[in-house]
Amino acid sequence: MPFLRMFLLPVTLFYGIFVYFRNLFFDIGLFSSTEYSIPIISVGNLCTGGSGKSPHVEYIIRLLENKSKVAVLSRGYGRDTNGFKWVKSDSFAKDVGDEPLQIKKKFPDIKIAVSESRNFGIKNIIHNLIQKINYLLINLLKKLNKLKI
Repeated sequence: MPFLRMFLLPVTLFYGIFVYFRNLFFDIGLFSSTEYSIPIISVGNLCTGGSGKSPHVEYIIRLLENKSKVAVLSRGYGRDTNGFKWVKSDSFAKDVGDEPLQIKKKFPDIKIAVSESRNFGIKNIIHNLIQKINYLLINLLKKLNKLKI
């Protein structure tokens, strides 16, 4: 265990410095973020699988679906396609990813899309559904180089 701590100490320090400068660059305007006209709820973190993101998205859908119009954007992890795609109940997991398809089958009236680019996906959803949604849920795996929208 002490060896593991000694091994991880430089990694932890590097990560802390990286996050500090990343946040600083956003604060001083070297990096930019985008704001949108609808509320966006982002569900994600640095963990890859098994941390409960999709069940949490389903929970939020259940909370909001009777009160508001909701859309979901996912990266569509594991799909063989690229670009923006709407998830339909008869879509194939290889085309849209298994988790977005699972959510669509549980909530067939919710608009669900996949896009590896969050900004492009959000813009497409807003452009196509601006009068039809109040909230956009994003189920994503955040990567270190894309922590902010």
